[in-house]
Order: sequence, then structure tokens, then C-alpha cells
Amino acid sequence: MYLSEAYELMGALLFRLQQLELAAARWCIATGKADSQVRATDEEWNLEQFNEALRRSGSEQSTIFEELEAFLAAWARLSLLFWPAPDKNSPRRQFSLERGERLRRLVEIDDAHPLNDRSLRNAWMHADERFDHALFEDRLGNRQQFVRASQVRAAVERCPRVIDVESLTVHFRKKDGSPGSHELRPLKAALDALLTRRHESARRRLTELPPYTP
Repeated sequence: MYLSEAYELMGALLFRLQQLELAAARWCIATGKADSQVRATDEEWNLEQFNEALRRSGSEQSTIFEELEAFLAAWARLSLLFWPAPDKNSPRRQFSLERGERLRRLVEIDDAHPLNDRSLRNAWMHADERFDHALFEDRLGNRQQFVRASQVRAAVERCPRVIDVESLTVHFRKKDGSPGSHELRPLKAALDALLTRRHESARRRLTELPPYTP
């Protein structure tokens, strides 16, 4: 039951990553068109094209935000299957901890696996606290920005949440206000490895079955 849930969530995460990459590519195209209009000469300037590029980039930003919401929700659920965080007073605390340990052994992952890093999920879920922290330290400009890689350094100075769309890296503030970042693409390779291992294990079990005799 737990493994079925885990593998289904892995598939969901890979799907969300694919959707994020597609939206990111569209955003880069749209912002590129807007930038080219900004640099255009008076003869080349086209207000309609500029406004359309801005509209498209804004639409893709909304898509990226929504896909990140879904991605991080699935990530949290999957991470908690392998690394439970039961209440210390829960009567099932020991069972939950042992269940997580057994699941990790079954899929052959350890505490260094990317799924065990919930820092981005925590910052995303507790955005109100991060905004409060930034406000009281006089570092709150925009609540978030969608930027290219070359714009990250300036953006993180004033924004508690910055999405580098080119590299699909989310920059955020930790609970103590210190900066953190998480690149999403490396998780794809880690998930692919887990699913490949599952398929290889299934094939191995099939080859170990006795030959069929009608």
C-alpha cells in the first residue's frame, strides 16, 4: 500500500516537472520578445506586440506558480512516507518511524536523498512567516519575482521568494532569515533512478519464476 502510493507520487512529481519545464520555456520566449521590444528603435517599436508578450509572460508565471504548488504538495507527501514526522505524543510514533525506515530500505535510499530535503516546501508553506521576517528586517520589496539567471543576485536582496525560470531554481528565506535555494531539475534524475530500479526488480522477479507448464 505504502509503496504503491510512493510510486504514484513519483510519477506525479515527474509530470509536474515536465509541466514546469514547458511553462518555463514559454516564459523565456515571451520575456525575450518583450525585451526585444524594449530595445527596439522607434521604427521597430510595436505596442501591440509588447503588450502581448507581457500578457503571455504573466500567464506563464501564473502557470509556474500553480505547478510549483502541486509539485511541492506531492513532494511533501512523498517525503513524509519515507521520513515521517509524527507527533512525539502519538501512540503510533514508533510504528511511523519504523515504517519510514523499512520503506527506505525497500527502495534503497538514505537520508542524503533529495526527497529528504523539505526546506523549500517549508519556506513555501510558511510564506507568511518569511514575509514577516523580511518586513521587519526592511528587506521586503516584492513578495516574489520571476527572473532569468543573470537577475537572481539583485532580486534575492529584496524578495523573500525568487524563481529563476531558466534553471528552475527557487530562492527562498529559511526560518532564521538566511538565504536558501533549491534547483528542481536534479530531482528528475533521482526519481528516474528509483523508477528504473523498480522496473528492473520486477523484471528480475519475472525471470526467477519457474517455467510455465500447461
